[in-house]
Amino acid sequence: MKRFIVTLSLSLFLITQTALAQHVQTLAGLAVSVDSGRRELRVMFEHPVTGEDVVKIFQIVPSTNFKNVKKLEQIKPNDPVSIDYQETGNGKLDAVYIEVIPLKEMPFSRKDVLQSFRG
Repeated sequence: MKRFIVTLSLSLFLITQTALAQHVQTLAGLAVSVDSGRRELRVMFEHPVTGEDVVKIFQIVPSTNFKNVKKLEQIKPNDPVSIDYQETGNGKLDAVYIEVIPLKEMPFSRKDVLQSFRG
């Protein structure tokens, strides 16, 4: 009976961990930097609750797909990006899909708009 309970507990734990690892999230922001050697992309975004600028580091894995660029090294600082990613068990963020969003001209930033109202 003890063996059954231990086996059942372990099975439920593994199923839960697998389900969590496969959950894909999306984030939009601006590329801050690319580290080709470490296969990392740093992205800054505005936290939706606090309004603070936050930087997250995404790991580029062999299965990462790109749109509007062919490889990590083509992403430049201040490029607007949208990233689909998965959180791994060790706290790292693995990029699943990275889209560089082409802009014909740079829109106003939130700070520019606020300053225009202040005079």
